[in-house]
Amino acid sequence: MYFKSVFKGGKKKNEDFNLDFFYTFNPEGKSVLGFEKSSFVFKENTWNINPDKKNTDKITFDLNTNEFNFSQFKFVSGEQKIEFTGNLKGTEQKILLADFTKVKLQSFLPKIDSLDLKGVLSGHLDFVQSEGNYTPEGSLTVKDFQVNDFKQGNLFVNVKGENSYKKYRVDLSIENKDVKSIAATGALDFSAQRPIIDLNVFLEEFKLDAFSPLGQDVLSSLRGTASEILR
Repeated sequence: MYFKSVFKGGKKKNEDFNLDFFYTFNPEGKSVLGFEKSSFVFKENTWNINPDKKNTDKITFDLNTNEFNFSQFKFVSGEQKIEFTGNLKGTEQKILLADFTKVKLQSFLPKIDSLDLKGVLSGHLDFVQSEGNYTPEGSLTVKDFQVNDFKQGNLFVNVKGENSYKKYRVDLSIENKDVKSIAATGALDFSAQRPIIDLNVFLEEFKLDAFSPLGQDVLSSLRGTASEILR
């Protein structure tokens, strides 16, 4: 069975969605819901779903066993590419894998007052749960990272769960012309009512100009650099 959905979205109704679906059963009798070649416009970027027409963008599921399998979903906009795959089996097993290739931050991040982030994101985010063991982790790079149009350098972020989706080890740095201007290593703990951030932070001539808009009327002309080790 094939069906089509065409509609507009966004606060200004300037986001166009042109989606083609199909629904069928595979030889094992499981339900299959997938995309044929489709497209949508989001934040002035046109994204194509299933651009190679291989019908891999689909969900195979069995409601009797509560099992869902996501074959490789692929979203492409020019050089930007987002791929997603995974499977869910009951409440004890989850494998969710996402890969990003040259994705512009401004193409998907929501608007944040006084904070404009730009750059090109590549890397992966993985979440794996098996029999009570959790191994979430991610390795991301943002090339030409900018904050409020001030160039920061290249941002590197590595996170790994400590057998939990609420506790993480973090390793973050911004490198500009082969020199680290900021680095942070440590832990994040969201298991308590009040989250705990325990980081060692190293600053070397880290430019503060980009954060002037955050000060608004209190610190309206924040300038200069910061160099320090914080624990």
